[in-house]
Amino acid sequence: MAEIRLEILRPGRFCMRPTALQVGLLAESELTGSPGINIVQKVGSIDEPLVREAFASSWSRVVSEFDVLRMGLHRSNRGRVEARFAQDAKFCSAFFDLTHEPLDDAEASFEHEVRRRRAAGIDVASPPAMTVACFEFGRAHWRFVWTYHHSMLDGYSAFLVLKRFFECYDAFRSGVAPPDLSPPEFRSFLEW
Repeated sequence: MAEIRLEILRPGRFCMRPTALQVGLLAESELTGSPGINIVQKVGSIDEPLVREAFASSWSRVVSEFDVLRMGLHRSNRGRVEARFAQDAKFCSAFFDLTHEPLDDAEASFEHEVRRRRAAGIDVASPPAMTVACFEFGRAHWRFVWTYHHSMLDGYSAFLVLKRFFECYDAFRSGVAPPDLSPPEFRSFLEW
């Protein structure tokens, strides 16, 4: 079994060796010099009036529950990549009101912002290594774009995060707390 090195950096933070895939994806991004490489974007729709507070609280909750969303990849002085996990990672979502634009212009504004976010890349050293932007096209028509670096999540993991986000959103907009979730810790996955 591979040795998992875990060191305490300061209260609420720990450090471990990332997976070979994470190191490779990070190296590819660094070598190309393109911040937009290995960026994944998921677009979702909410076709009912959005409860902004519930939306923002749901993403904050998800970030607090999944270790990997509070992970940052760092190069040590020796050039080795380390995964550092923060106990807390402040998360903000951006909201864009496109209701005043004709539909074609609103679509163009949406596509422009999606491309801009991809091209800007994600700072994998600063948790959470993701952004979420929400776009209002009409009172009951919203789209959101979740942008993250592939070194943080694979496809199935992203599905689990989105599933949990919608569980939290449904609970918060109904005025109740979402049920507690105990996802497996990232280090347990690595040990497996």
